[in-house]
Amino acid sequence: LLLALLALLAAGRGCDAWLRVDRACPPGCEARGNCNSELGVCECNIGWRGDTCDEPILGACRTSDSPTALVGYGKRWPKSCECWRQIQRWLWDQERHEWRNARFAPDRHAIKYCYEREGVPPERQFSDVPAASEPSVTFYLVHPFEEDKGKPYNNAPEDAADVTVFHRIENPGRIVTSDHVEEPLLPLSSCPDRCLDRGACYLHGIGEA
Repeated sequence: LLLALLALLAAGRGCDAWLRVDRACPPGCEARGNCNSELGVCECNIGWRGDTCDEPILGACRTSDSPTALVGYGKRWPKSCECWRQIQRWLWDQERHEWRNARFAPDRHAIKYCYEREGVPPERQFSDVPAASEPSVTFYLVHPFEEDKGKPYNNAPEDAADVTVFHRIENPGRIVTSDHVEEPLLPLSSCPDRCLDRGACYLHGIGEA
């Protein structure tokens, strides 16, 4: 039997059972995802869902709804409060949910504060740093729920909305990065081409953005 199998392999006939599968994905898939050609399914980048990855899950973590805008979920510059709420809900809804993952943890990510533009619906609360003179912007500190409510660490919240608490604070006057450097930040409109909505606008020491 072994000799017969070796003979088939030598003749190249033993590989006939392996077929290359190449299924097409819906058009536009690879703009925000990757086409799994074996399944014909579009696997979306973080922050997107849908057959062609065109439905934003973390829309408020973008700086606008521009086609070039990326989802930003890091800690270096402050985001809109709605961005953090969306991250909470997204982590909370994961199949292998473990509530500590949903804490996105301000104490771990060193989030100084977040901001909300009054009168703007949640889907338009983009994470474009407000100007110091921009009216109707409210700032909040972000706390893990057990720190604010005195609950023990292993007492899991019942809903994603309870994972963190937002406390209103005074306008800080200027927006800076969340690290120890505290570099001044400006609205994207202060930088060329709004950085293509793919980053942040910094005010360097020489006074130029």
